[in-house]
Amino acid sequence: EGFKFSDTMEKEIEDLIETGRINHIRPTAEDIGKAYRIDDALGRYVVFCKNTFPENLSIEGMKIVLDCANGATYRAAPPVFRELGAQVVTIHDKPDGRNINEQCGSQFTGDLAREVRRTVSEIGLAFDGDGDRLICVDEKGRELNGDHLMFACARTMKEKNMLDGNLVVLTPMSNLGLLLALDGLGI
Repeated sequence: EGFKFSDTMEKEIEDLIETGRINHIRPTAEDIGKAYRIDDALGRYVVFCKNTFPENLSIEGMKIVLDCANGATYRAAPPVFRELGAQVVTIHDKPDGRNINEQCGSQFTGDLAREVRRTVSEIGLAFDGDGDRLICVDEKGRELNGDHLMFACARTMKEKNMLDGNLVVLTPMSNLGLLLALDGLGI
């Protein structure tokens, strides 16, 4: 239903696993179903991603470097950005099953910064291995973390009267500096 399990439910699941009772209530292979390969899954996902890009914005002709962390984004991210019109340079896009996040991606942006400067690109995007985190570098190779991005989005949305209730929801990973900066904008 899209909500976190309660502590009681988590304890019940732990007990099922720790006592072995789960072995008697979980479905067997015959009852689980069958897997079907969706041959055009990548194409469908690329189309989905492109459809989330705001129609009033354009990256046509932008030069962008993507650090795919030798992980989940190595096949999908480059065509998404190319089909949106960007010139794409990719690094760390050759996973071998062991090199995911290895001195690359969102936690290690040095290669990305160097490649952005070397190729005279406008921005660099570093994903993590499973594609759920993003760190950016600007045209000079300076890192922009999640707090920087949240601030930029919040400021722009406030200027355009797009902040519902003039609120921004932060994560526990947000730093005090972001909170103070947003407060300085009256958010």
